[in-house]
Amino acid sequence: MVENIEGTEDWVEVAHELDSCFDWSAITVWWSPSARKYFWYSDAGCSCNDHMDYVDSIGEFSVGDKGDVLRETKDWSDSFRDEIRNHKGLRLN
Repeated sequence: MVENIEGTEDWVEVAHELDSCFDWSAITVWWSPSARKYFWYSDAGCSCNDHMDYVDSIGEFSVGDKGDVLRETKDWSDSFRDEIRNHKGLRLN
């Protein structure tokens, strides 16, 4: 679940990457077993704010299948993308 965001109750974090210094960029990817989709959010900022400080609703996330996530994250590290590639999108029992 993404803290305080309705509709994310079954989301499981798959991968997260933070490129930080004074200026930073970050991305987090989740899997939703009920929707059978991946959701991701990326943003950037400076030392005065944090990743996802201004996210208020599920509509602000990108959504798609594993191929969509991998296409959208081509500029992130190989180890980050490997976490996504290796994720088994399983359904809840």
